[in-house]
Formats: sequence, C-alpha cells, structure tokens
Amino acid sequence: MSVSFDTMERLLPITRSLGGLNLSLSSKEYTHGVVIRFRSVEAFEIFINSKEYKNVWHSKFQTIVHKSFSLHFSVDPVGSEIM
Repeated sequence: MSVSFDTMERLLPITRSLGGLNLSLSSKEYTHGVVIRFRSVEAFEIFINSKEYKNVWHSKFQTIVHKSFSLHFSVDPVGSEIM
C-alpha cells in the first residue's frame, strides 16, 4: 500500500520542531526549551491529547523533569515560513 505525499501531510500534525539548551547565567532553573509548530490548532489538540504523547511524556520526561511550563500561541501562516 502506498501513501501519497498529500495524505502524509494531512496525517503528520507537526510542521517543525526545535530544541536546545538555555545558556543564560541568570536562569538557574530553566535549562532546556522546545518549540513545536503544528499545521493547525486542531492538529495541536490531537497531538497533545494522544495516548502516544502522554505515554512518552510520562515514561521518558516526567521522571527527569523537575519543573515545566507550556506556552501555547498561534502564529500565522502555519507552514514553511521561518519563525
């Protein structure tokens, strides 16, 4: 069975993800950051509520993360534009 590129684009909710270290000496608790861009608000909601995301967060990250916070905001246009 082959899947077309258009179908794959609709199935993959993430358009871009970036992560890195916080090198600022003034912030002792905030050590890492991640930015994930989604195709739409609906794609974000599907991702954040998925069993897979929740399982990975609980099994991989929650065990090593002491503090975390999420910041959600909308950016137009969604797609290949540089942030």
